[in-house]
Amino acid sequence: MKSQTMRRECEQLSFRVIEAIADTMETDVIDLQPPLYSVIDPTALDLLFSGSGPIRVEFGYEGHTILVDADRTIAVDGTVYD
Repeated sequence: MKSQTMRRECEQLSFRVIEAIADTMETDVIDLQPPLYSVIDPTALDLLFSGSGPIRVEFGYEGHTILVDADRTIAVDGTVYD
Protein backbone atom coordinates (compact mmCIF):
# COMPACT_ATOMS: atom_id res chain seq x y z
CA MET A 1 0.00 0.00 0.00
CA LYS A 2 2.76 2.46 0.89
CA SER A 3 4.56 1.90 -2.42
CA GLN A 4 1.36 2.66 -4.36
CA THR A 5 0.95 5.92 -2.45
CA MET A 6 4.57 6.90 -3.11
CA ARG A 7 4.19 5.99 -6.79
CA ARG A 8 1.13 8.26 -7.07
CA GLU A 9 3.01 11.09 -5.37
CA CYS A 10 5.91 10.67 -7.76
CA GLU A 11 3.53 11.09 -10.69
CA GLN A 12 2.39 14.47 -9.38
CA LEU A 13 3.84 17.33 -11.37
CA SER A 14 4.78 19.25 -8.24
CA PHE A 15 6.85 16.32 -6.96
CA ARG A 16 8.59 16.02 -10.32
CA VAL A 17 9.43 19.74 -10.06
CA ILE A 18 10.87 19.18 -6.59
CA GLU A 19 12.96 16.28 -7.91
CA ALA A 20 14.29 18.42 -10.77
CA ILE A 21 15.22 21.26 -8.42
CA ALA A 22 16.91 18.86 -5.99
CA ASP A 23 18.86 17.31 -8.85
CA THR A 24 20.03 20.73 -10.02
CA MET A 25 21.04 21.70 -6.49
CA GLU A 26 22.68 18.29 -5.96
CA THR A 27 20.70 17.57 -2.82
CA ASP A 28 17.97 15.24 -1.62
CA VAL A 29 14.35 16.35 -2.00
CA ILE A 30 13.84 16.28 1.76
CA ASP A 31 16.78 18.65 2.25
CA LEU A 32 15.49 21.44 -0.01
CA GLN A 33 15.38 24.70 1.90
CA PRO A 34 13.21 26.63 1.77
CA PRO A 35 10.44 24.18 0.93
CA LEU A 36 8.88 24.62 -2.51
CA TYR A 37 5.56 25.69 -0.96
CA SER A 38 7.25 28.87 0.32
CA VAL A 39 7.65 29.94 -3.33
CA ILE A 40 4.71 28.36 -5.16
CA ASP A 41 1.67 26.36 -4.05
CA PRO A 42 2.35 22.75 -5.18
CA THR A 43 -1.36 21.84 -5.09
CA ALA A 44 -2.23 24.82 -7.27
CA LEU A 45 0.56 23.86 -9.68
CA ASP A 46 -0.86 20.33 -9.97
CA LEU A 47 -4.36 21.71 -10.54
CA LEU A 48 -3.20 24.18 -13.20
CA PHE A 49 -1.76 21.32 -15.23
CA SER A 50 -4.56 18.82 -14.60
CA GLY A 51 -6.56 19.99 -17.60
CA SER A 52 -5.65 20.66 -21.17
CA GLY A 53 -4.87 23.90 -22.86
CA PRO A 54 -1.96 26.23 -23.37
CA ILE A 55 -0.25 26.98 -20.09
CA ARG A 56 3.26 27.83 -19.04
CA VAL A 57 4.46 28.60 -15.54
CA GLU A 58 7.81 30.16 -14.74
CA PHE A 59 9.07 30.94 -11.27
CA GLY A 60 12.28 31.42 -9.37
CA TYR A 61 13.63 29.30 -6.56
CA GLU A 62 16.89 30.07 -4.75
CA GLY A 63 18.42 31.74 -7.80
CA HIS A 64 17.21 29.08 -10.25
CA THR A 65 14.61 29.56 -12.98
CA ILE A 66 11.99 26.82 -13.20
CA LEU A 67 9.78 26.51 -16.27
CA VAL A 68 6.86 24.10 -16.63
CA ASP A 69 5.18 23.82 -20.04
CA ALA A 70 1.71 22.61 -21.03
CA ASP A 71 3.12 19.20 -22.00
CA ARG A 72 4.39 18.90 -18.38
CA THR A 73 8.00 19.38 -19.45
CA ILE A 74 10.09 20.75 -16.60
CA ALA A 75 13.23 22.82 -17.12
CA VAL A 76 15.52 24.17 -14.43
CA ASP A 77 17.97 26.80 -15.64
CA GLY A 78 17.41 25.55 -19.19
CA THR A 79 18.09 21.87 -18.40
CA VAL A 80 15.07 19.74 -19.29
CA TYR A 81 13.95 16.99 -16.91
CA ASP A 82 11.62 14.18 -17.99
